Amino acid sequence: MRFSLLIPLVLGACAIPRGVLDTIDRTETTLVMAHKVYAPLCAPEYLANAESHLDFTRVELHQGGIHRAEEHVNFAYDQALKALEISTPCGGVDRDRDTIPDIVDSCPDEPEDFDGDRDNDGCRDIDPYGDEDGDGIINMEDGCIDEPEDFDGHNDEDGCPESSDD
Repeated sequence: MRFSLLIPLVLGACAIPRGVLDTIDRTETTLVMAHKVYAPLCAPEYLANAESHLDFTRVELHQGGIHRAEEHVNFAYDQALKALEISTPCGGVDRDRDTIPDIVDSCPDEPEDFDGDRDNDGCRDIDPYGDEDGDGIINMEDGCIDEPEDFDGHNDEDGCPESSDD
């Protein structure tokens, strides 16, 4: 009879409380979301605190320190939430709407052209020997690479259309 009472006590001492496991899951999910909005750049301290305390939680659980594990995981969760809160407006902004967040966009006000050349920098890549506007004047000699020359006999070599109808 005594032996049967000891088994639940021993097994109960080794079990991890459901609340701790749930908080670990919530913290991990929050950290994934924070990473997606560039938390390492926007909220590095909160992110580092959350990740390190989540690791401390696992160490404490491995060593049987349930109470300390619960303290660590609660702190980790709070820090993960703060990292996500700070990072969402920081890493989610994309003023030029080129799908590259401004936090990593080298040209946040000019959209990337996705031409196969440095497409992750957020900047339009212009070949100096190419002809962006198709007017026959190479880019490095074209004063208006996005507007074709109108070849109206007035300043036709500058690559820019003239505003008057000469």
